[in-house]
Amino acid sequence: MAIGFDRSEEVAALAESLKRFVRAEAGLEERRRRLAATPPERMALWQTLSEFGALGAFFSERLGGYGGAPSDVAAVVEALAPALLPEPYVAAMVSGRVLVGTSDGGVFEDAIAGKRVIVLAHQEGFDPFQAPASVAARSGGGFKLRGAKPAVRHADVATEFLITARLEDGETGVFRVPANVSGLRTSVTRFVDGAGAADLAFDGLEVAEGALVATGITIIQDALEWQLMALCVETAAIIEAANVETFAYLNVREQFGQKLGQFQALQHRAADMAMAEQEAAAMAASAVAALDQAPSAARTQTLLAASLACDAAGRRVGHEAVQMFGGMGVSDELIISHYARRFAAIRAITGTVDARAARLAEISRAAA
Repeated sequence: MAIGFDRSEEVAALAESLKRFVRAEAGLEERRRRLAATPPERMALWQTLSEFGALGAFFSERLGGYGGAPSDVAAVVEALAPALLPEPYVAAMVSGRVLVGTSDGGVFEDAIAGKRVIVLAHQEGFDPFQAPASVAARSGGGFKLRGAKPAVRHADVATEFLITARLEDGETGVFRVPANVSGLRTSVTRFVDGAGAADLAFDGLEVAEGALVATGITIIQDALEWQLMALCVETAAIIEAANVETFAYLNVREQFGQKLGQFQALQHRAADMAMAEQEAAAMAASAVAALDQAPSAARTQTLLAASLACDAAGRRVGHEAVQMFGGMGVSDELIISHYARRFAAIRAITGTVDARAARLAEISRAAA
């Protein structure tokens, strides 16, 4: 069931091409092979995605792309999501949103061409919408950064980071820092869904004046809202894929001389999974529509509510699918286990579920 949002003919055609490509080149066995490699092959398809135009769809013509609308981002994410690609395409979109007001067009050209992988390093606690505790102090002709960014997703493949830090006037600054710069310590780790990450630490990291590329926590918050939208769309697309796999299994697997799909209890549970799919698709569509509005408390409410609903639907479908498959549902050889792990990872990408729920409640109280 396609998520209900308008797509331009150009981006719709791109999405169909991407779907065919990932079905042919990015199946489960290829994913397992890439993640089992030493080191894992997390960027094997990055240049191909760029050549297809997937990265260009994230940015407007002014920035060197041909899209940039919420529906453009959603169409690409929806097409790629079921393949569970290790490539950091959502992270690239988020970093682009942070940089959207800057004047360095070369950065976008390189990012769209797949030559740069810029990753936002902002979150320090459970709530990413809060200002950072890391600090930036004036030093000579530049700044010295002190702080830490734990578990930065895709940090292991980043060529540059957008590190946020509190300036001396209390404002939030965004610094573009090369990943290999002296003074930036990284400790690589791995998430439950197979994605790479790293803890970043910097104590006296010296950067030039020009490294400060943006200021304002609202810039970060806007980018995080785009991330919420993309994750809602991804969740809805994976739910659909998980249901297709599960319902097909119920119609071929036999127990006690009957197809599993003939057992009434499992039929009811499958119906709940189908309802969760419809709910997630509707909430993802509302998230896409919300980003057509200017930033506001109402927009934030919609995106937070959509993310919480999609998280709940993904959790339900992931758990039910694993149980329907039985012991095989948790094996690495079945895509269902990978879907379940991705659902778990998504719930923790833009802060925790509890932190987002608390922020939603706070905004709702203020609006009452």
